[in-house]
Amino acid sequence: MTNKPTFEIGRKGLVIVLVPLACNLAFLFACAILLQQSEAEVQRHVRSKAIIAHANVLSKSFYDCGIAMGGYSITKSPLFADRFERIKTEIPRELQELKIVVGSDNEKQLRTIGRLERITAQGLDILNSAKAAIDDNQIE
Repeated sequence: MTNKPTFEIGRKGLVIVLVPLACNLAFLFACAILLQQSEAEVQRHVRSKAIIAHANVLSKSFYDCGIAMGGYSITKSPLFADRFERIKTEIPRELQELKIVVGSDNEKQLRTIGRLERITAQGLDILNSAKAAIDDNQIE
């Protein structure tokens, strides 16, 4: 008769310890999953900001290249020609950096980068032909 109350007290004590422990473990597991999801979201946000920054630099480079060409067409100054050539060589490098940041894990983004590469090549061809026309005095 003395063993039965001891067994019941031990079982109750075990339940009192295991139930909160199980709840804490479940809470800890849920927190770990949420932390992992949060970190992944932060990484996506940082990557998105980097893509936007590179796209803005690429766009600004084309704009600056056009401004340098406009200055060159008016003044024929070698300073504008040098600026034009320097910016023109930065454009493919910036496009390559953008391509690296975008990565290769999303098919839609890869198609967009492919279109951007074609547009950039066409833009550079237009800039080169315009510079050649200015050099040949075909444009005033």
